[in-house]
Amino acid sequence: MAGNHENCGKGRYDTGAGSFTQTADDSSVSFSSTHHPAMGAIILNLSANMLGLGNAATPFGMKAMRELQNLNQGSDNPSEAMCTFLALNTSCITLLPATIIGVRLSYHSAHPAEIVGPCIFATAIAMCIGITLDYWFRTFSPWRDR
Repeated sequence: MAGNHENCGKGRYDTGAGSFTQTADDSSVSFSSTHHPAMGAIILNLSANMLGLGNAATPFGMKAMRELQNLNQGSDNPSEAMCTFLALNTSCITLLPATIIGVRLSYHSAHPAEIVGPCIFATAIAMCIGITLDYWFRTFSPWRDR
C-alpha cells in the first residue's frame, strides 16, 4: 500500500487510497475506522431505516453484509462487525416513519403524523436494547468462542 498509514485498532488503513487491512488475529471491523465499500452501504442502510424506508434500506443492507463477509476472510461464522450491523439494522431508530405516515394518509387519518413521537420513543428503546445485547453477547456470553 502506498500513502500514509494510520493505525485503527489492530488493522491499518491507507489514507491515500482509502483501503483497509486487518491483522490475522482480529476478524472484526470497527465501523468508525473503516474506509471500505461496506461503510457506504452501512451508512445508506441506516439512513434509510431512520427515515422509515425499510424497502429502500434492504439492498444497502445486503451489500453491506456482502462487503463485511469479504472482510471476514472466508469464515462461515459471522464477524463481530456483521453481528453489530445486524443488531443496528433490525433495531434502528426511526426518526421519520414515512411508510407508516403514508399508510395513515391513504386511510384518511385526521392526524397521520401523530405516530412520529411514539415511533421515535419505541425505536429508541429497541435500539438501546439491541446495542446493549450485542455488547453483552460479544463480551459476557457463555456461548462465545474464546
